[in-house]
Amino acid sequence: MYRFPITIDKTKVQGTNTNFVYLFNELCSSIPAGFWSHVVDTTTGLDIRFFDTDGLTELKREIVLYNSGMSKVEAWVQILSLGTAANKVIYCQYGGATRANDTDTWISSFKHVSHQQGNGNDSTVNGTNLSDGSSPVYDIGKIETGVSLNGASRYSYRDYDADFDLPNAFTLEAWINWDKTGTSSYPHIISKRYDTSDGNYNFIFCIDRASNKLFLIVNDLSTNSLLSSSTIGTGWNHVAAVYDGSSLLIYINGALNNSTPSTGTITRVGSGKFGVGAGWPQSWSEFFDGIIDEVRVSSSGLLADWIKTEYNNQNDPATFSLCSAEEDVTRIYKFPITIDKTKVQGTNTNFVYLFSELCLSIPAGFWAHVKDSGGLDISFFDTDGVTELKREIVLYSTGTNKVEAWVQIPSLGTASNKIIYCQYGGATKSNDTVIWSDIGSVVTYHYQGNANDTSGASHDGTVNNATQIDGKIQKAYDFENGNASITVPTFDLTNQFIYSLWMKSTDSAHDLKSLIRKGDVLGDTQASLLYDYSGFGTGKLAFFCTGTNTLTIISSSDVNNDVWHYVVAKRDGNVFTLYLDGVVVGTPQTVATSTGYNSQPCAIGKYPGASLYNYGQIDEVRILSGVNVTNIGDDWIKTEYNNQNDPATFSSCGSESSIVGEEIFTVWIPGII
Repeated sequence: MYRFPITIDKTKVQGTNTNFVYLFNELCSSIPAGFWSHVVDTTTGLDIRFFDTDGLTELKREIVLYNSGMSKVEAWVQILSLGTAANKVIYCQYGGATRANDTDTWISSFKHVSHQQGNGNDSTVNGTNLSDGSSPVYDIGKIETGVSLNGASRYSYRDYDADFDLPNAFTLEAWINWDKTGTSSYPHIISKRYDTSDGNYNFIFCIDRASNKLFLIVNDLSTNSLLSSSTIGTGWNHVAAVYDGSSLLIYINGALNNSTPSTGTITRVGSGKFGVGAGWPQSWSEFFDGIIDEVRVSSSGLLADWIKTEYNNQNDPATFSLCSAEEDVTRIYKFPITIDKTKVQGTNTNFVYLFSELCLSIPAGFWAHVKDSGGLDISFFDTDGVTELKREIVLYSTGTNKVEAWVQIPSLGTASNKIIYCQYGGATKSNDTVIWSDIGSVVTYHYQGNANDTSGASHDGTVNNATQIDGKIQKAYDFENGNASITVPTFDLTNQFIYSLWMKSTDSAHDLKSLIRKGDVLGDTQASLLYDYSGFGTGKLAFFCTGTNTLTIISSSDVNNDVWHYVVAKRDGNVFTLYLDGVVVGTPQTVATSTGYNSQPCAIGKYPGASLYNYGQIDEVRILSGVNVTNIGDDWIKTEYNNQNDPATFSSCGSESSIVGEEIFTVWIPGII
């Protein structure tokens, strides 16, 4: 990865501006040549990211354009605080993981921001995209491209949208290049007008052709109009019209040009059409002649400091900010993870540890320095810093600060806290499926958008009508519609097996609900995990197995209580045990019975066939089979529950450290680094 600092000249800033949106484009001074060759997402530039002065705090940003062949870039960066006390330094970083644009780069008061990059699409969270009227042309604008209007028929518009109802305050902004070739008396820049008559409008920001001055007209206020004191010439001009609840104000090129006291509420809301380059008094008219770029509508009256600062930034990026030399910040980063020995029970071999965003004190740099968008550069090392641990990365999302990784720890016990290392920023590698096969897993479902099996056994499930929801560990499936299930392909289930899953339910209207069932349709041979059967007791969990002999283990607790519960059913030879939230429930039984269920179908969330649906939610399903099941005992199951139920108390993270550039190694050796 690469980065360079950007220094914003304090003398170009006016006042103190919170959440200021800074323009970074190719006109900024001294952009390093490497920026045009080291960005890896050459189509959209989404690996370009920005960080605050500390180099760690990532800033929200919108990448509008990146074109290395033409050396063009347009990015908008939200700077938390921009003032005049000192030059402001931020960092542009690229060459690593991509991430989507932040729609909240533009704070909530912005109702519409369109960059006119071939369309009138909105960049705010509101989605107030504009439609083209009479095929406007997009031409060279002030900032990349703008919409070129012919003064006779072209415009952009949006039918009624409540986001443009601005009763108490507003700011209307745009860059305009008026060519004065049209004939409209009041060529409109930005307007919202009604269908009923020519005099009905919320606001009109236009030019009075007779005087060549900007004209702001607003209904329902104590003073309804304002004319600029200066004329508008040809060439590019930044224009802004503001109503702040006490005054109407017009700005030209960052300077207050005219104002008048005005108070009141704009009551004519609830209908009307929003237009750029034209107005709607029953039909489109008052067409603008020239180019309009960077249209913005805000529900607040922007302050003079903000308007002056954004004009300085956008009008002359070369003097507003200065870029310094590019540096190679390809780094390998690491931090220690300490597992609390008091949360571990017994000694566990090849224990599969969950690392998620809920772990305590994950360094902020983890969300900035992982290179691969899927997190496949994340690796884990044992206490010696040398021995790499097997792992599966299920999810990594820097935009939402989400991670799900499963790590095989060779030995996890109670003698002392266990330290492992999380390392990232280097080479990627594929997931290790053996972390599951080593413990005998034949089905491992994380339910991250599907029922794909990550055990290595290729037993991908088929999702039938279940709905994806937020689960106990990232995502889960909701089976509450009464017709949902997941069909599991045929697999061998011996006389040593484990079912495990997280479940949640509040349904009390249906009797006998299935969690996992493998067996024939009639139930003559089955190995089933179910709950809430009136024959066993309301809300009770049950482990049920039939064959040459039948056994049933029933919990004493009610699991039908809208709480996530961890459920494990284990058969080890002729010994059957049921666990709820890490603890043995019911009475373990020793019964010699056949494994006729082995050749039978398996389903999650219903009985094989078409009955006994779940009506609840299920997450993280595991089915283990074979001799390795013997190693999964009471200690493992209790430790697993402690880890997955409360990652924040199970393990804590230490500070991030790194090695830079040519010093990079693939591991750290404690005592040397």
